[in-house]
Amino acid sequence: MPLPLKSLLICAIVIAPGTAFADWTGGYVGLSAVVSTEAEIRQKAASDVETFPLERDEAFSVFGGYQVQQGNYVFGGEIALSQADDFRTEGIGKPDLEFLDFKARAGYAINDFLLYGVAGPTQIDMRASGAILALNGFNVGIGAEYMFYDQFLIGAEYLARRTGNKVQDQELEIDLDTITLRAAYKF
Repeated sequence: MPLPLKSLLICAIVIAPGTAFADWTGGYVGLSAVVSTEAEIRQKAASDVETFPLERDEAFSVFGGYQVQQGNYVFGGEIALSQADDFRTEGIGKPDLEFLDFKARAGYAINDFLLYGVAGPTQIDMRASGAILALNGFNVGIGAEYMFYDQFLIGAEYLARRTGNKVQDQELEIDLDTITLRAAYKF
């Protein structure tokens, strides 16, 4: 059998339906380290738009969820709460951001690996100069996880958030893109 045909046959066996050895069904809780990759605040008033880039900041979050496996397909939901203190920007000072993400998850399991996409509503609470402003919007992202010892998960996730709120005659928007390194316990 020629080498390319052997390689093709091995790949087909490895990713064929029904090869998911790990059981992804169940609840999970975890912690994550979050790094912003791109973040900005836009303030719109009448025909004037001001943009304030937020300098990169780190955050930590707690998350939990539940998922169900059907063959190689995995579906579920997750909630994550993150806190980022002292983002730096010109014009607004050092706003603190707290973001609450609700995520529907859909993925494909290949043995102990899970590749998935997420989408759902997001709320960002911004605290600056003693005031708190809630901005509502959505999140969308992709991620990958690895399961070991049938109970522990490690992974990474990219998430883009788009939020906004209207206050009197001004509109405030926050775009926040993050990369998250995650560790969880599955039960």
